Amino acid sequence: MNRQIGTLLTILLLQCGLVAVMYWPHSTIMDDSEIESLLPFDPDKVDEIYIEDNKGNESVLLKLEGQWLLPDLAGIPIESEMIAKLLSSLSNRAGDWPIATTDASRQRFQVAAYLYQRRLTMISEGQLLGTIYLGTSPGFRKVHARNDAQSAIFSIPLNNYNAPATDSAWMDKTLLQISAPENISTSSYTLSKQGDEWVSAEGGHPDERELAALLLGLRSLQVNGVADEDMQRTLSIAAPQLSLEIGTAQGTSSLNLIKLGNAHYVSSNKYDYFFTLSAYDFDRLATIDDERLRGQIAARSEK
Repeated sequence: MNRQIGTLLTILLLQCGLVAVMYWPHSTIMDDSEIESLLPFDPDKVDEIYIEDNKGNESVLLKLEGQWLLPDLAGIPIESEMIAKLLSSLSNRAGDWPIATTDASRQRFQVAAYLYQRRLTMISEGQLLGTIYLGTSPGFRKVHARNDAQSAIFSIPLNNYNAPATDSAWMDKTLLQISAPENISTSSYTLSKQGDEWVSAEGGHPDERELAALLLGLRSLQVNGVADEDMQRTLSIAAPQLSLEIGTAQGTSSLNLIKLGNAHYVSSNKYDYFFTLSAYDFDRLATIDDERLRGQIAARSEK
């Protein structure tokens, strides 16, 4: 009798276990052939991405002749590492096994068509490739993601801030850097490179430390973002504290540095916008000793 009861209890437990596996809300029996990749297309084919967030912001990324640009900011270049990280994370094969597939999970993980933290619309040659939703984070450097055409929800190695919906966040912060100037001119000094030496318009040799500081400031100049629309109008009539004309093998560039209150800005003839700048980068160019660059102090000390 006891043996029969034990056998029946064992069978009951097995049946309960089978029912739990079959109907547990976040479990779905799928074999490898049924699982679709989050990005079931070649990411290299993507040439246009629309990114929207849950606050109504939108950014458009456009690939033109192999380079990613911001069309709404007159073609300002995008930071290449950012776009590479985004596409690499979305196509990461390590996340091919879904963590959930139910409709309820879409809402809880915020990857539904009506509830999401990011919506990425991917296009190739004018044709829609797919729409990806990014939602909540299951852990460090992880985010829930779902393809609109699929029920599967994945956890991928990405953060939502790696997919910003504002143009300023995507722009290449090094776009104004000048690495190999051949001549530099301001209202206070003019320098030209002759062979391996720099010479001022007065024939003097610039102080090495001041020259090195100037060249480093140009080579490492980094903008923070684009000034807002109201500030753009204000800056367009503001007088710059410093204007530089820099000649390179590729042509001539101009930089205009403006300080308003405690804020710092820079513009260039290459772009139609004023950019925000740190006080540190501003001062590295604006506080250069003009006399030392002209070689006048060195010349006086030799007499």
